[in-house]
Amino acid sequence: MGEGLARFGWSASGGGCLTNPSSIIGGAVVASVRFVPPAWKQCWAALALTALALWAALAGAAIAWPLALALALIARGGLWRMALDRGEAGPGGLQVGPVEARLLATWLLAMLFLAILALLLTTALLCLTFAVATAGRGFRIDEPASWAGAIRPGGRIVQSFAILAAGIGLVFAAARISLAEPAGVVGGKVQLLAAWPLTRGHALPIAIGNLAVAIAPVAAGAWCLTGARVVAPLVLAAIGAWLWLPMQVGLMAYFFQVLPAPER
Repeated sequence: MGEGLARFGWSASGGGCLTNPSSIIGGAVVASVRFVPPAWKQCWAALALTALALWAALAGAAIAWPLALALALIARGGLWRMALDRGEAGPGGLQVGPVEARLLATWLLAMLFLAILALLLTTALLCLTFAVATAGRGFRIDEPASWAGAIRPGGRIVQSFAILAAGIGLVFAAARISLAEPAGVVGGKVQLLAAWPLTRGHALPIAIGNLAVAIAPVAAGAWCLTGARVVAPLVLAAIGAWLWLPMQVGLMAYFFQVLPAPER
């Protein structure tokens, strides 16, 4: 257990924590909740500005999106400093330095990695769809509009399972590189694929933990679709910045400091 976690009274639930998925998920979610009050206390300005910029962006001001992302990056820098005990978070969490630079580089590399993977999976799905369509009646290679109609019911089932498998693969890859942020903060350099071994055998608990802390923002987003368009952007921005952001950092900080990492 690292000093960052110990400062907030976090602890692993005994030796069985790493072998019992439910224990590690429960410990991570509890840690994420406990991290929120100190995050509000030390990073209040960064979180407030992020919420305001996100509110403006969700309300329709497209120009506010780059500002919201930049402020979220600064807020995450302060939150990671707190969670991993890497110095002061800055005045109200407002600080720009090497930590934020490494986080930005990690974001860009992660998006590039996942985009390439998504492109490869999409290409494979298109090839599969073409192969399934050629086996159906009415297929004409010179008329792409006929391909979808030529797929038989059995082929559609195969296609659906392939799409599901591709989605699971993307989630798995995202979970495997999810500790790149804390690894970069602690290691002093950008570590994307180098963080892959840190999550070996724990991709599922990480994915479930992230799903758990995303329940509130997802519920708020669903509420937005019900027609409450006037106050919905404000509520969604507040939940995203004040709850999800510190909870997600607290969650991943727990995983990072509790999971075994021989190379760390």
